[in-house]
Amino acid sequence: MIDLNKVKAGQIATVLLQGEYKMNKGGRSGVPLNIYNGRVTRKYKFAITLAGPETYYNKYPESIGKSSWFEFIKDGLVKHKTTGQLYIAGLPCDNDNNKYELFVDGRPITSEEYNTIQSYRQEKEEPKFLTINIDNVVNIAD
Repeated sequence: MIDLNKVKAGQIATVLLQGEYKMNKGGRSGVPLNIYNGRVTRKYKFAITLAGPETYYNKYPESIGKSSWFEFIKDGLVKHKTTGQLYIAGLPCDNDNNKYELFVDGRPITSEEYNTIQSYRQEKEEPKFLTINIDNVVNIAD
């Protein structure tokens, strides 16, 4: 269990995400139905540097003075305004220790399956600031 009293900006948090791998279903505009829809899961382990509101507003100056879905509890920790769910907040780390695995029906995917699966994904910009459900964070290093 993470000691929330010790969470502070500048610390490194190791995050473990598991669950469904989001992708398009296909079946429209001449794109065939995605045979992998609902069958692909991911296991993703990566690191972030915890950060506070100053860093957030430096990354997103257009957000200053505007309402968002979360509020900062303290540096590195935010709370969903409606549900009360806690999230670790920070910046993505460029790290060779990041590990990303995909599975189809519980087994590792093949390179052919990977190529097909990626064709149903939309290109996304890399996030500048992350909020990650506290339940998915495995540890925080001092």
